[in-house]
Amino acid sequence: MPLSTAAPLPTKPLPATSSLFPTPGIAADPPLANGAVPSDARDWRLHKHADYQRVYQASRKQFSALLTYFVAAQPAECAGAGPRIGITAGKVLGKAVERNRIKRRMRAAIVSNLDALRVNVDVVLHPKRSVLTAEWTALGNEVRRIFVKIEEGNTRGLPERGAPEGKAPERKA
Repeated sequence: MPLSTAAPLPTKPLPATSSLFPTPGIAADPPLANGAVPSDARDWRLHKHADYQRVYQASRKQFSALLTYFVAAQPAECAGAGPRIGITAGKVLGKAVERNRIKRRMRAAIVSNLDALRVNVDVVLHPKRSVLTAEWTALGNEVRRIFVKIEEGNTRGLPERGAPEGKAPERKA
């Protein structure tokens, strides 16, 4: 007597073109300097708690209408991997459903504007609660404006291009 009324699984092997098997002759992504293999879908994201803490320690809080953000230069072991961006959504933003919606909207806005940020920096974005009700175009424009500002080097705490490593740019009077 069978334990389940579900149809049995087929015993035929999956075709070689299945996404579960790599295509022969196509090389995998080369590993990064630290040995990690980049993921196409998530290679722009900050993952480790230590990276978030380093960004917080190395920069000042910057403000915009819908977000606050922190920017820091990437460490030497991650240099050349492109910009990495982290999103935080604390409990002050609302219940889990609202926080998840904020994070989904932020991820979509980041992906659609990632071409505006080409420098090797780590960015941590803190959305405000108004991101929930903001128009999609306003959110996208705000993220793009922040990325352009970072790209131009106008953010305090980042060395100017060509400036010696570790020295902050001189302030203009």
